[in-house]
Amino acid sequence: MLPTRTFAYLLLSCGMDDELLKQLRQVYHGDIIEAFAEGEDQAEDADALWAFGWDINMARIAPVQLTRALDVRPILREQLGDPIVRVERDEDGAYNGSIMYFRPNALPRSLPPNLANDHDDLSRFHAVLRETARLARAMESGLLFIGGWGWHYEMEVPAPQQVLMRQSGMAFVSRHV
Repeated sequence: MLPTRTFAYLLLSCGMDDELLKQLRQVYHGDIIEAFAEGEDQAEDADALWAFGWDINMARIAPVQLTRALDVRPILREQLGDPIVRVERDEDGAYNGSIMYFRPNALPRSLPPNLANDHDDLSRFHAVLRETARLARAMESGLLFIGGWGWHYEMEVPAPQQVLMRQSGMAFVSRHV
């Protein structure tokens, strides 16, 4: 049996400025995901949970998330419409990724509750999106999505870092259901 592809993503509440836009256009999505996942796995304090110094302009409620063979980008665009910033990369065709930013007024007041389905990763995505959108509205900021194919579904956040994430206010402390 062939291994199932894994999709990794981050959802962040953030304000967009020219400096961040420049950075997003220059950085490969996989490097962002990897930097965040590594920081999450090794963090000894709340500041280490953030890569690139982004904790200044951003907030989040979940670590890097993983899905098994589920590309969440079409669902995200269905819920939020077209992003105002979109950076797509497909260097080798196997690990294409996206960076998308949705302006604050694109965030719906409510997102559908977890839909009854047989795909735990879809339910998890809806929950993370709903809570991140709620955070973004409270901060009067937009929503930044970074995601793409790759990684291993079994990547677990170590227990001490899960405690740190919970203490830092994250509603989710694992990478998948």
